[in-house]
Order: sequence, then C-alpha cells, then structure tokens
Amino acid sequence: MDEIKKASILLDEILPDLIREIATNSKVVQFQENPDFLEERLVKWHQFGLLTHTRNVKRAFYEEAPKLINSWGLENKLKERLNQKVSESTKYELFDISITLHDLGKIICYYNSSKNRCHEEESANLIKYFEKRLINLGLSPNSITKITRYIKTHDVVGKEIRDNLTETGKFSFSRLLESSTKHLCQKIAKKYSDVDLEIGFYFLCDSLGKTDLRINAKEDLDILSSKESVIKIIKQRNLNQKIIYAANQLPLNVKLAEVYLNSL
Repeated sequence: MDEIKKASILLDEILPDLIREIATNSKVVQFQENPDFLEERLVKWHQFGLLTHTRNVKRAFYEEAPKLINSWGLENKLKERLNQKVSESTKYELFDISITLHDLGKIICYYNSSKNRCHEEESANLIKYFEKRLINLGLSPNSITKITRYIKTHDVVGKEIRDNLTETGKFSFSRLLESSTKHLCQKIAKKYSDVDLEIGFYFLCDSLGKTDLRINAKEDLDILSSKESVIKIIKQRNLNQKIIYAANQLPLNVKLAEVYLNSL
C-alpha cells in the first residue's frame, strides 16, 4: 500500500480524535462529548452527525457517485481529471483525503448564528493547523494546497448555483433544464476553472452523504407523489420529521450535478 493511501486510511481512523481536538481548542463541548453531534440548525438538511456524514460522503465517493457519473457518460472525463498528478499524488487521492477534513470548520463555526457561516473557509483554514501532520504523513506542500482548495470550494455548486436558483424560484426539474441554468453553470465553472469538474463531483458526493432516504424522481411530480411514502418511512425509522426537506432536495441536487458536469 502506498504512502498516500496509508495517510488517507489513518486520517479516517483518527477523525473522531481530530474532531475532539478541534472542539477542545474551540471550547465546543457538544463535539468534545460526541464527535457525531448533529446541530439543531442542520436537521432539515442533514440526517447524520458530523462523523457519520463525513464517512457517508466518503462512501458515496467510492460507490454511489461513480455509478451516477457512469450513467451520465462522464466516467472518462472524471477519470482523466482525477488521475492527474500533483507532486507525488493523484488528484483522486487528494480528493479522497479532503473529504475526511472537509466539514471540520463546522466546529469552529458552532457559535456563529449567521445564515452563511462559511464553514468551508474555516475547514480550509484548519489545514494550516494540520500541515505538519500532513507533511509527516507523506504529503507535499503542493498536495496540501490542492486539498485545501478542494475543501474551500466543496460547496460552491450548492451556494452559488443551487441557492441562487432556489431564491429565484427556479430550483425544479423543469427549470434545471433551461438554457439559463446551463449558462449559470458555465459562469461558475469559469470562475473556478482550476477545479471546475471537482466542484460538481464534490457537490454530488456531499449531497448523497446527507441522507440515506432515496426518492426515485425524474420530474417534479415524482417528488410530490412520493411525499406520503417518505413520511411513513421517516416515522417508521423514528427520524427527525424535518429530514423530508433533504429527501425532497436530493433528487434535484443529483440532477443539478448532472446538468453542471454536462455543461463543462
């Protein structure tokens, strides 16, 4: 097993300790006591706490997201990008490592009550804190810079495309297929040209990691017609009833990822 793969496995194993360490430094007792703590403000969009969500995003990266990418005919494009080298590592390996660290900034932001806490930036800033440890694990400065970039931009599609469409009443299957959506996607891709493909793939993986509730929806009516069955499953599993928002949003997030990646 190569050095970077070992680094990825080790970081996954010690993630609970990293969460507690950051929580201790930031005096956030909730995460000190429970690395899988789920903030009340996130329960509409997150079924899982920090630790489980992170591991689910990693699982989506390995399993569910590649299957979707293949079904969209984008497998070769993604492989070509992620097989590119940064120093001694592939972008695939660095993307993998970035997932483990991508949401740690939520601990730093815990006491910030603003709507947009910019947890991505706080997560990226923490890489400086971990830099010596990452170097000791075999990562080069250039590789660490790329990991930081992936973390800082991991929710760009969500915040700069999805939220824009939501605020203007255009986040629906029918509106996602409009030319204006494609133009917006291309505008954002140009703005983040160094990671244009990666931000779309990250959005897909992150979305899949937020809930395990799956609605087989191809159009807006499918989401509406599934409401009663989803509510029944939520009650049967004793889940927070607010998670229906994440379940309803997920098919649209997946479609947006497809539209975005096909716009490149």
